[in-house]
Amino acid sequence: MGGTGTSALAHVDQAVLLRLVHLAAGGLAGGAVRLLLTVGRHGAVWIVLVILVFVLGGRRGRRLAVTTAAALGVAAVLAELVLMGLVERAGPSAVLGSAVHVLVPNPAPFSFPCAVAALAFAAVPLLSRLGPPWAITCWLLALGIALAAVSAGQCFPSDALAGALTGLGSARVAVWALGEPLRRRGRLSPPVRRPAGG
Repeated sequence: MGGTGTSALAHVDQAVLLRLVHLAAGGLAGGAVRLLLTVGRHGAVWIVLVILVFVLGGRRGRRLAVTTAAALGVAAVLAELVLMGLVERAGPSAVLGSAVHVLVPNPAPFSFPCAVAALAFAAVPLLSRLGPPWAITCWLLALGIALAAVSAGQCFPSDALAGALTGLGSARVAVWALGEPLRRRGRLSPPVRRPAGG
């Protein structure tokens, strides 16, 4: 029973992959995929944004930048050094052969979890706290990068989902370890006094 469920999930995973790869085969779509993967590789776009926030954001911006950098570091270690080596899942081209057209080869030896998705979703929950325009831009960019990795034939959709969850978890770990970056450090409110006899 479990094997049947697993094979059904694998079938859906492969079907979604092949559909996205087919959609990315066009010239304009392929160019967009390549661009997204270029800016997402090794967390490049997120590192640039972290540096800008650190330089231009004042004291609170520096705290946010340090926390985001920590989240990126945790995501990179978890995705590329821990989980990828533990799972050792072969990428789409190794599993499906010539059935999948690899638009951009995966630089990683395995595909689970998707490293670019992990880095994107580690940065987004923190950078989006800068306000609605940042939030919309960053979430769309992160989703685009994760979809681009699948559309390029680098990883399966489940790999991208696992990468996103790894990134979100890494952001939580960074906030847990370093504290809420945008919380104001002021005096504590005085305790509320209850009326006598109440």
